[in-house]
Amino acid sequence: MKTTTAPAIWTPDEDTLDAFIVAVIEQYQTSAPTVATWAENLSIRIATTPEQVSLYELRQFSFLYSDGQWQHPNYAANRAYKVLDATGQDTTGMLDF
Repeated sequence: MKTTTAPAIWTPDEDTLDAFIVAVIEQYQTSAPTVATWAENLSIRIATTPEQVSLYELRQFSFLYSDGQWQHPNYAANRAYKVLDATGQDTTGMLDF
């Protein structure tokens, strides 16, 4: 039986994604360090093991900025915790929201 690899159905613009990650880190580094750490780790995972980054996580990450506004730091931290928990990532040391 022949095995084929499916083509990517969605490929983000890497430059835009990198710029957004940097903006998230700058926005939340003091007000919601959990979110900044999530962004840093996401950047590393995209660079090293992109197949382990889900579309769900990228979509949730993109919701940090919508309608021209950043999400409130408390809600952003809650989002980060819930996404990390839902995707089976380590949430050690994070507050349970």
